[in-house]
Amino acid sequence: MKLSLFLTVLFISTILQIAFFSQFTILGAKYEMLFALTIFISLRYNWYEGAICGIWCGLFNDIFSLGSLGVGSFIYGISGFIAAISKNFIFTQHISIKLMILFIMSFISSILYIIFIQGIDIIFDLWTIYKLKITSIALINTFFSAIFYKILNNITKSDGLQN
Repeated sequence: MKLSLFLTVLFISTILQIAFFSQFTILGAKYEMLFALTIFISLRYNWYEGAICGIWCGLFNDIFSLGSLGVGSFIYGISGFIAAISKNFIFTQHISIKLMILFIMSFISSILYIIFIQGIDIIFDLWTIYKLKITSIALINTFFSAIFYKILNNITKSDGLQN
């Protein structure tokens, strides 16, 4: 992805995340547009661009959400890397497959985030306490990303990649 296009999409996504999506919750979850952007870039390009995009999106998420600085960057970067590696095993050209991978990665990243914030001792009570929150985050990210992925797919068609 061209740097100028990435910076434009990152800026617009950050503004939408802060101004619009952080204002409302559904089932206790907020839509994470920056995370959806990370997974899209990972599936569209390669592991390197996915990890770099994840680090930048996670950093912006950490800065503007006033969370723990660095945790989001790490989790988003790892998620971008893992999503890009999944292209080796799964045919990812259809949008429904991309959304399925986003659902799985949202689920995994939510678990990792809770473990990083709460500590490793929460792992035994993780599913009983946080199952609704983890599942709702994954569902909200997947639901709202269907339109976002269509828009991003149209924007990135001009770069010559077939995926």
